[in-house]
Amino acid sequence: MEIKDIALITKLKDIGVAKVTVMFDGSGDDGDIQWIEYYNEDEKAVDGLSSEDEGKLSDICYTMIDNKVHTVGDWVNNEGGYGYLYIDVIKLTSYVEYYQRTVQEADFPVEPLFQ
Repeated sequence: MEIKDIALITKLKDIGVAKVTVMFDGSGDDGDIQWIEYYNEDEKAVDGLSSEDEGKLSDICYTMIDNKVHTVGDWVNNEGGYGYLYIDVIKLTSYVEYYQRTVQEADFPVEPLFQ
């Protein structure tokens, strides 16, 4: 997984962003980025990118999440799943934490009402 847009990484560094956390969630044939948070080196929340640049980052993150999650599950269909994408802007690394929703069914035998 990688962000190929060097200009976007440069913008993040220029505004003092060291880490980015992206929350994603999906089910029922739909999934989306829920929010993006930006942190400085002291792990304090800071202002992020312009809405235009955040849109670009969101598109890139969606692809990164989709590519990684599809190796183990499907976060947008049926019960779907949710998780977080963590991007370290300084180390140029990323990590996905993913939770798959599942349904478990059980049938019990017929029992008499009175014994």
